[in-house]
Amino acid sequence: MIISDENLLLKDQNTLIEAEPDEARSRPLEWRRSLNYLRVEAKDFSVDFTHWVNESDILSGKIRADDGGEREIKGVVKSAVKSQTSVSAKINLDDVSDNFYQTIELDKEKKLYSIGKQNRAKYLIITIKEGDPRSEEWGVFAAGSFYGTAGFFDEYGTNCIDLTVTANKEAILDLVKAISSGSLENVIFNFVISSFSFEVDDALREWDDSRDLLIHGYSTPAALETMVIRRKSLEIPNLSTTSENSSDSAEPDVDQFIASRGYLVKDLIFDTTPIKSIKFALWAIVGVLFLILLK
Repeated sequence: MIISDENLLLKDQNTLIEAEPDEARSRPLEWRRSLNYLRVEAKDFSVDFTHWVNESDILSGKIRADDGGEREIKGVVKSAVKSQTSVSAKINLDDVSDNFYQTIELDKEKKLYSIGKQNRAKYLIITIKEGDPRSEEWGVFAAGSFYGTAGFFDEYGTNCIDLTVTANKEAILDLVKAISSGSLENVIFNFVISSFSFEVDDALREWDDSRDLLIHGYSTPAALETMVIRRKSLEIPNLSTTSENSSDSAEPDVDQFIASRGYLVKDLIFDTTPIKSIKFALWAIVGVLFLILLK
């Protein structure tokens, strides 16, 4: 746990050590890099549909020619039609058990950094966007995986983490569909973030204990592992009284109700097995009574 300010030395890209270790110990304690899990829940989302129409060179209009005059640049604006859907959410990290801190550089030559409670992130900004899997291995990402990054930024004096990850188009569309349906309860995300954890905490803590994690540098690899889309329970009201022209015996238009609420047929699974069992039992009782009457 981070109780007070502390200075750390960058031993290598995967290890930070105490800058002023206790002389009674045989070695300085370490913060070690690994892929650490982050579980968060969100219910309020923003959906962005980005469309690219053209792309242009940074040169535009007229530039000066070698003779001192001006010559016109042609063909710098080119068609680049494509689109991308992304979903974002803002999470208050006070509601998350784990704490994330940023390392602050003190001396570049000595590779000296500081950490402290003032460097804790207050908010997590999640952005999940369509992306293609990586065609080749890159760092912690194997070929075929969807990649992402996490890094600190300042928003009006508040420390925030920008967590931007890619996912397959089907997952994004399912999430957008659930958001627009009005039936969304919440979404549970499980991310992995390349970050540093304290070796003492790693050795002694229980699996559900709060952790202090360090993000070193401007950005660090991150990825989305799972996304659980949780819908509200479906309650179908009595729709027998629909309009003046409908009769009292008219059956409710369940399909119309489902469509109006944004539910899809595949979202609703009706198990008729118990009903069939009850129906069979009733017919059995009727048969027994009939035999008794015949006697």
